[in-house]
Amino acid sequence: FNRMIDAFLRFATFGHIMTAIVGFGRNARLLFPRHQKITPIPRSHCTVQRTMSSNNAAPAHNSHQFPQQRITSKSTELFPGEFVRRAIPQQKCRSVGPFVFLDHFGPTNRAMDVGPHPHIGLCTLTYLYDGCVLHRDSTGAEQPILPGQVNWMCAGRGVTHSERPPLEEENSLLHGLQFWIALPKDQEDVTPVFHHSPTVVNIQNENGIAGKDVQVKLVVGEALGQRQENIPLVHGLEDMFLLSVEFGSDNSDDKTSKEEGINGVWACPPLGTDIQVGLYVASGAVTVNEQETPLCAGEMLVAMGDQPLQLTTNVAETKVAIVGGRPYPEQRRLLWNFCSSDPAKLKKAAEDWSRLDRSIFPLVVNESNEDSIDMPSRSTGGAK
Repeated sequence: FNRMIDAFLRFATFGHIMTAIVGFGRNARLLFPRHQKITPIPRSHCTVQRTMSSNNAAPAHNSHQFPQQRITSKSTELFPGEFVRRAIPQQKCRSVGPFVFLDHFGPTNRAMDVGPHPHIGLCTLTYLYDGCVLHRDSTGAEQPILPGQVNWMCAGRGVTHSERPPLEEENSLLHGLQFWIALPKDQEDVTPVFHHSPTVVNIQNENGIAGKDVQVKLVVGEALGQRQENIPLVHGLEDMFLLSVEFGSDNSDDKTSKEEGINGVWACPPLGTDIQVGLYVASGAVTVNEQETPLCAGEMLVAMGDQPLQLTTNVAETKVAIVGGRPYPEQRRLLWNFCSSDPAKLKKAAEDWSRLDRSIFPLVVNESNEDSIDMPSRSTGGAK
């Protein structure tokens, strides 16, 4: 070995020596890697289990670089003994388009009873499968919501609202979804307003091939050539939507038909270029584009909307919510019930609610407001 080194040094030129040193350095970096700096991924992207290959490409808004991703909702305790499934936000998935929050409550025999609490910079969207919730807010709205109806509250610069059991005592099952949609940056300080729609828009079969065992409904927004006219949206939210796909409930008393289940199929055309889409299963199970592993209740699949989707199931009463929209160029932050592109607004909102500044967060109508909800101490450390 020494003779080889001596021969190399005797006849090698300076260039040979430098090439050897550089080559060793490269190999050394492979053998002894240094800690690498991790570049944060924008909040509009998810980094979770992938269901198709992305060739290790970094996520991007480009559909060819945005792989389909599977998310499992997390059990979250809102109040002592009161749990929901939270699909977003999670550390692994902050948003889907403008949707920054999805809570799935029920099925449960417990009525919803949430005291007055504040919001800024977002819209709340409530959709029920079963039961009834009474909405009250500081705009003067008092509106119960039933299955097949829509409640939409634009918080804007500041609103207070409550969610109560219906005035008539009911012991019915409660099951539904609540979403938060971040407002566009230039609309974050709009005047608060509430809208209710007693109906949804039924999507006809020509806008997606649907069998007899499936109903497709446009809850809010615009999609598949249809628009929900009863819920006006602020400028900048024209591309967002919520679709409800509900596969037939098998109410037959025939045991054989129950065992065989249903034959639910819906072929959905592309929902839009540069649109992020999330498919959340509220009950049952569904197979998407013939993937081997079906989505089960509490799971969400996130993808781009420029590809067709085929949903199939043989499980009766399977319910799927499809959300979508174009992601914002700016990052959105959440601090408790507050949403904004500006961290200073979040801090101010927290201070305003802590001192119950009624010029920002007025009283909820027809409420004592004595059980207003305090901001959790864990939320005072900064925005998510």
